[in-house]
Amino acid sequence: MTNTWNRRHILSLADFVPDEYDTVLQTATSFAEVLSRRTKKVPTLQGQVVANLFF
Repeated sequence: MTNTWNRRHILSLADFVPDEYDTVLQTATSFAEVLSRRTKKVPTLQGQVVANLFF
């Protein structure tokens, strides 16, 4: 199973292989734990701005 993320952008899910879907789902599951914390920030992202753009 792939645990590393090599993509910089997600332009189409059609380009994904099954292991990449699993990686996305595992990452989302790990963020569920973050949402249950009092401080809802990941230490790696503290002080950073994260934005999603959809056109």
